[in-house]
Amino acid sequence: MKARLVAAVAASLLATTLAASPAGAQTNITSWVSNGGDNANPCSFDEPCASFGRALDTVSVGGTIRCLDTLNSQSAITVTKSATIDCTEHPVVIRVGASTLTINAPDGIVMLRGFSLGSLSPNTPSVRVTQAAAAHLDNVLIRDSGGPGILVVPTAGLVRLYIGNSIVARNGIVNANPGIRIAPTGAASVQLVLHNVEMVGNYRGIEVAATGTTAGNSLTIRNSMIVGSIENAINADSGANALNIMIEESTITNNVRGIIVSGAGTSIRVGRSNISSNGTAFFAAAGATIRSYRNNQINLNSSNGTPLPQETLQ
Repeated sequence: MKARLVAAVAASLLATTLAASPAGAQTNITSWVSNGGDNANPCSFDEPCASFGRALDTVSVGGTIRCLDTLNSQSAITVTKSATIDCTEHPVVIRVGASTLTINAPDGIVMLRGFSLGSLSPNTPSVRVTQAAAAHLDNVLIRDSGGPGILVVPTAGLVRLYIGNSIVARNGIVNANPGIRIAPTGAASVQLVLHNVEMVGNYRGIEVAATGTTAGNSLTIRNSMIVGSIENAINADSGANALNIMIEESTITNNVRGIIVSGAGTSIRVGRSNISSNGTAFFAAAGATIRSYRNNQINLNSSNGTPLPQETLQ
């Protein structure tokens, strides 16, 4: 008798839960997207959906979205929770009049692989990051954006952005925007790491505007290149706020200017890198410092600058 009563209560609760659930709601560990998919489908391997928006609705927090084929005519993507979108086997091209990817995932970890992104609108970034515990862009091509290729603009908290094995090219040419722009405000902080990234032919390579935040920020560039910028390869201003930039095993060449920094809080260290064939190689103003590990190749610039102070190897 007792067993039948428990079973009846459980069945009643299950029915109530199902009735209260939104139609089509899913918690897939992996959701699938295909050109032949339908957004009425549950986004399973056998019944894929048609868009990343629908796939994000169906995938569980921390789940993965994969592509069954090379997708066409995809809309912009907005990610608001921890998720991985991996289309490495079938790369996806998204070029629309808005930001092609927006990451606004407080405390979320977001990973994107196998995409070509480009915003067609003037001054609109291809990738906009406003909130995330960590955002990873791997095997991504970001090109020909009307605005910055990547714009990181948190207003609170810490955003960690990791970019690897990617190309950022020809962004911001018409409207003087950089390949990557970091501009935190309030008490927000950004930690940006580039590894094996090619930044080619952008108006500026990397731009850091950290005067609007009270928090410290950092930029690490390793095994990467910044080449052919119409203006500065790296342009940074932090005012009195802490901004630490580390450049290691990288190439900065054929830019109109190399590393241009300002602000007493800005400190740059350069090691095992090639800074050559630029206009001005280095320029530091308003108390900013640039130090060398004395194992770089700094030559063939129009102005190599005065020898950099040596940073002690430990």
